[in-house]
Amino acid sequence: MRDMVTVIGAVYAMIEIALAFLGLLLTLIAFIYKLQRSGLFDDVEITVSDHPPIVCNSITIFYKHRIGAYRHAVDVLKELSELVPPAAVAFGIYYDDPEVTKEHLLQSAIGVVYGEGGKDLYRSNYGEQLTRWGYERMTIPAVKKAVVATQRYEGFLSSIALTQFTYSKIRSYLKRQNLHAPLYIDFFTNGKVHVVLPLDQPNEFFIPQLLSMEALETKLARRKWDSDVESESCSDPEPDDVDDAQSSDSSQTENRKDI
Repeated sequence: MRDMVTVIGAVYAMIEIALAFLGLLLTLIAFIYKLQRSGLFDDVEITVSDHPPIVCNSITIFYKHRIGAYRHAVDVLKELSELVPPAAVAFGIYYDDPEVTKEHLLQSAIGVVYGEGGKDLYRSNYGEQLTRWGYERMTIPAVKKAVVATQRYEGFLSSIALTQFTYSKIRSYLKRQNLHAPLYIDFFTNGKVHVVLPLDQPNEFFIPQLLSMEALETKLARRKWDSDVESESCSDPEPDDVDDAQSSDSSQTENRKDI
């Protein structure tokens, strides 16, 4: 009887080990599948196109000007997902090279494509809502020539593939082809991201709020100064507070004398 119990216990132990191994194997397969879906293994093709996606026609956009690390652009993209239809094409225009410009000085415009070819794609109430939330409207003429790269986009892992691999390939391509592109644009649509670098009329993508480096540094320095002054004013006691405190101290001293 004791031997049978031992055998049964051994069988259960083997089953548990087998199930644990199976679970680990399934987890590994799921992870590899997510990596494959993310575009990490894709051989992204980079070309110069005379019919670039999205911008081959004039577009109307709503956008917000951002200053700071590009990785925080996702905050605006999340906000947009609650303000426009799910099929809307979101974008990010990145004006500075993060390898050259300090992170807190990086400028970008994050928004949504609202119209194409002079026609709005959505009802006017969406535009009114975007305006209430602080987005600016702007029309950009068609682009006839641009560097283009397209990869799958399925979330966080795709962001890693985009920033660590696709952008690197694009920079190498620009050097080999001796091309200059002053800005990058990411268009997010239908499970893909189109990276577009306009070679034709790139200045048309410069938003009015874009600042020169000197003006930006001055603005940030002034903002810091104002913040420091406000902090100091909050920490210093008001004259009335000082008088009240002194009066309270005197009263307490008199009470002690009475005691």
